[in-house]
Amino acid sequence: MVNHVWGWMVSLFAAIPIGPMAVRVNLLGAVCSAASVWLLFHIMMRLTYSETFKQRIPLKTSERSQLFAAVVASLALMTAIPFWVVATRAHPLAFDLMLLLLSFHLLLRYGENGRTSYINGATLVYAVGLNDFATLILFFPMFVLLALYELYRFQELRVSVIFRLIGIALVGLVPQFIAAALYAKSAAFEWRQFTHYGQVLWWMWHDQYMIVTRSVPRVGWLTVGVVSVVPWLAVYILGIGRRSASAGSWLGTALMCALLSALSGVILTNGLVSPWTITRGNPPLVTPYVLIAMWTGAMAGYWLASLQRVGKGLWHNMGYGFIAIVIVAFGYLGYQNISTASGRPGGWFSRFADETLDRMGASDVNLKWLI
Repeated sequence: MVNHVWGWMVSLFAAIPIGPMAVRVNLLGAVCSAASVWLLFHIMMRLTYSETFKQRIPLKTSERSQLFAAVVASLALMTAIPFWVVATRAHPLAFDLMLLLLSFHLLLRYGENGRTSYINGATLVYAVGLNDFATLILFFPMFVLLALYELYRFQELRVSVIFRLIGIALVGLVPQFIAAALYAKSAAFEWRQFTHYGQVLWWMWHDQYMIVTRSVPRVGWLTVGVVSVVPWLAVYILGIGRRSASAGSWLGTALMCALLSALSGVILTNGLVSPWTITRGNPPLVTPYVLIAMWTGAMAGYWLASLQRVGKGLWHNMGYGFIAIVIVAFGYLGYQNISTASGRPGGWFSRFADETLDRMGASDVNLKWLI
């Protein structure tokens, strides 16, 4: 009784008359994941450094480090095992993650120019995502606060605007009511002994609540929060590695960034505190890796800006070496994660099962259908 919008998208992709059914269905995950990487890149490009930090480094260095931060964040997400898993399979998390990033991307675009269409679109996309992605409920306070802040900046924080956005959000929630109506007409409505439409809606919302509670791993939930949310808050709320207001505070900032960089290395290489190592994909945690990728990119941008603060010289040239080392490291990390994240071993088991069943003889058709 969940993932209605994703189910409709799967049906749409399944209708494409190209290749076998499995390829068409899995294609949705690949398209959504590619879009997520693109959206994360552009979100990172819009999370600029503070004016104080920019004044301490040349303009070209600031732009270069911002671009490098976006590239590193994208690579960190691309090479994460959970993201790779949902990107290569028919999994709803790929579609849900795209909606999450798209809504914040549109909200940041509104923050650039104040165009009403962007905040309307962000609200609509977020509401549509609420139909499927229970994690969006956890991000809801952040989305609302950011939207209110941007409305205040552009002097649009008025009652009429708030009611307009609420109306748009209600439109985005319509798919859930449509899905409930379709369910009420299906055979499952009688199987579950429902008596009216309201029961269907209640159980849909109940299932959403259960998904929210189960999305937090029973073992290691505190560790997952500490290694993903806390560093993100430190970087983007407190501004560690993005402000550096005075020379006296540089040493403390550099030490904190060194610790965060070391933590990033442990997480991305699937060390003991990485979400993947803690949960082993049960449940599949992709959203924490988005936060990890963002603050990892910010750290990479900080180190490049620090190395290239001077226009030229040894430290400036070392910055280019740092870029090359990071890119090669992510290439090696992707190669290392292939065996775990790829679904190719499933083909071996499939061929083994086919061969085993074929050797049973043609008379075992019913058994082959059952398996």
